[in-house]
Amino acid sequence: MLLLRSADNKIGVIPPPAGVTPNFVDPPSLKHIVFITNSVFPFVSALFLAFRLYTTWFITRSPGLDDCKD
Repeated sequence: MLLLRSADNKIGVIPPPAGVTPNFVDPPSLKHIVFITNSVFPFVSALFLAFRLYTTWFITRSPGLDDCKD
């Protein structure tokens, strides 16, 4: 049976670089950046898709099969 126990002197696999203090208790998080990215880019993507479809259908008036494929 594998026993896991909490150790007060946690260390990483390799020692940190000189001048860096590891923070295993409350490490910095990037979740707010990931949330913002996942919130903004679908709208940006939809905007570019709308521009492409508008250009293809109304300006050049030459929609093709590549515009309605799955």
